[in-house]
Amino acid sequence: MTEQQLKLNLIARTFGTTLMKSGIGMIRSGYEDYEIINSSLRLANDALDKIGLKISVNALDISYYYTTWENWQTIIDVLYGIIKDFKWEAEKFDCDNRSNLMTSLCSLLFRINTCAGLYCEVLNLQTGIKYLHWANIIFTKDGKVYLFDVDNFGKYQQIISSDIIMGQNKYTPISIKIY
Repeated sequence: MTEQQLKLNLIARTFGTTLMKSGIGMIRSGYEDYEIINSSLRLANDALDKIGLKISVNALDISYYYTTWENWQTIIDVLYGIIKDFKWEAEKFDCDNRSNLMTSLCSLLFRINTCAGLYCEVLNLQTGIKYLHWANIIFTKDGKVYLFDVDNFGKYQQIISSDIIMGQNKYTPISIKIY
């Protein structure tokens, strides 16, 4: 690269980083009124026990931050607006990447780490086709658990039993990755 190209690249990276940090600051400042509970993973495990599931991947964080379902709905609306515009591309940016992105953005933008990856088998109830899939599972401060699936048009619903049906799909959990 020429010296001029290097300078332009530096300017682009600097302004890009500055604008990104500014945007994150704006998003975060609009949601600072969340009541966040610092707690252990026990609350999440208790919620899963009610529906016969366990977190199967060792968690690395010591503290977990929970919020209300009302706050989660706002978070989902903001993040789905971002994630849905990333082009789905098999093996390059597909369901596992989108689930990880949702989890990461929750931590980065909202400082909440109780959105986990849910690895599951999905059965399309209309076609009978089964496939393996990554979605997200969300834990609220009142001990409830919700399924959120970016790839199912951003739908979400409370999980009240191990028989999870959302729209035309039945989700059978295999493992949960929380970090």
